[in-house]
Amino acid sequence: MNPVIRVAGLEYHYGRQEKNLPSPPKVLEGIDLRVEKAELLAIIGATGSGKTTLLQILAGLLLPQKGEARVLGLDLGNPKIGEKELDAHRRRTVIALQRPEEMLFRTYVGDDVAYGPANYGIRGRALALRVKEAMETMGLSYTRFKDRRTDSLSGGEMRKAALAGVLALKPEILLLDEPAAGLDPPSAGDLFRRIRDLRAGGVTVIFSTHDMDQVMLADRAAVFREGRLLAVESPEQLFFHSDIPEKAGLLPPESARICRSLMDRGMDLRSNSAFAQDPEALAEIIAGGLA
Repeated sequence: MNPVIRVAGLEYHYGRQEKNLPSPPKVLEGIDLRVEKAELLAIIGATGSGKTTLLQILAGLLLPQKGEARVLGLDLGNPKIGEKELDAHRRRTVIALQRPEEMLFRTYVGDDVAYGPANYGIRGRALALRVKEAMETMGLSYTRFKDRRTDSLSGGEMRKAALAGVLALKPEILLLDEPAAGLDPPSAGDLFRRIRDLRAGGVTVIFSTHDMDQVMLADRAAVFREGRLLAVESPEQLFFHSDIPEKAGLLPPESARICRSLMDRGMDLRSNSAFAQDPEALAEIIAGGLA
């Protein structure tokens, strides 16, 4: 398969290299990563490990200083890349930074969701259809919410409205920086169900998170430590069969810790990986194994 994202030898540092002074510390160093179409990839690591910087590079907000970052065929590391190419890239690969609801600025929800595509020349019925589809995808009824004031929404509704504005651009790749940060567990769970629906519809989704339970919903997880990529594996492989998360300063989800303990005691859970996303299934497996 041809990956939609191919990163090789990627490096990035903040600050300029001054003559006769040490080089600025690298935020990303030697990153190699491939992402397939319609994959749901989690980016995990301690604060300052380079997760957000990588997302910003993939979105074209920052440009690689060394190495290759090829997204949908466009090499973002090409020094000859122009603003026109970058603008087209940002329409296909869209990022939502942490707490995107803080970027809501129009009075009414429908107008805010419409802002992005309208800015790219979408008008009339085509624009209305985009707004409706994006809002409904995020669980906001078009008829109920399009004329609601943005400042009247709950926190979860504001997050959905902000992400609907991103979806209205119809991205091929969606980059989410801590998409569930600050949400209560039911709202976070609902958001990730919708993210998985996007992936099922063919959108490639990459998200960063500090919540290891959310990582269990991904197809694969990329583990970062101090700007280096330690591993890219399935969540089950990472949490149940390796100590890589701990090396990156991450605590595996409780379900994984329980299962590793049971596996250490001889219980065979290799054919029951789905339990990690379902506490009730985990309880049944434990009960069956102890019966």
